Amino acid sequence: YLLVTNGDVLTDVSYKDICDFHLINKSDATMAVKSYEWSSPYGVVETDGVNIKSIKEKPVYTSYINAGIYVLGTKCLGLLKKREYCDMPSLFEMAKNKKYKTIVYPMHEPWIDVGRPTELLKARSNANSNH
Repeated sequence: YLLVTNGDVLTDVSYKDICDFHLINKSDATMAVKSYEWSSPYGVVETDGVNIKSIKEKPVYTSYINAGIYVLGTKCLGLLKKREYCDMPSLFEMAKNKKYKTIVYPMHEPWIDVGRPTELLKARSNANSNH
């Protein structure tokens, strides 16, 4: 297998744990994911045509986001073509289409995407305050 991580990710996750999880689950492709919450500042109205189905005042939504850490088995590596661009979401989609076992590793450790300017500033601020 091959472990791949995005270069703009800072985390305390154990890469060994992700790899072990991949092997124990006999996965072809494993993607680390992080729970992400956001809230609507408004009341959300669900409709069916012009009929109101429900009204939720300032709801909080939770979903998993791609944490940019992957473990790929040899079957998935065989999907790659020389000199042809392929990003990870596309590779996972190809693996799913081939009915390869694609799973998520839900991580709970601290994680930050420093590829986003606001997050980079936050990471720098945290690093400076720890010294």
